[in-house]
Amino acid sequence: MSTISLGKSGIVGISYSETSLLKSNLMRANERRNSSSNNINSAKVKLQVNGRSGRIRIESDNLQSYYSSLKSNNSKIEKIIRDIDYIVRKFKEVDSRCA
Repeated sequence: MSTISLGKSGIVGISYSETSLLKSNLMRANERRNSSSNNINSAKVKLQVNGRSGRIRIESDNLQSYYSSLKSNNSKIEKIIRDIDYIVRKFKEVDSRCA
């Protein structure tokens, strides 16, 4: 999925529609990640409330690790979305100056 390309004339261009599609896909992925992390957090809390056995504690720790990983991915996805917005904004500025 190439959104930035070097044409035959050596001019760099960007496909706004592909970039917009990429951004919307990332936003949907981020929404799913939010839903997953909420479900994981809920399951972790239920495990902690329902019992105190060693096995439950291990599973709770595993869920916490997975939850932390999802939170980390959230930051990365949000940064990519901000970068896409920045790239599109800068290309539009250049386009408007060249027109």
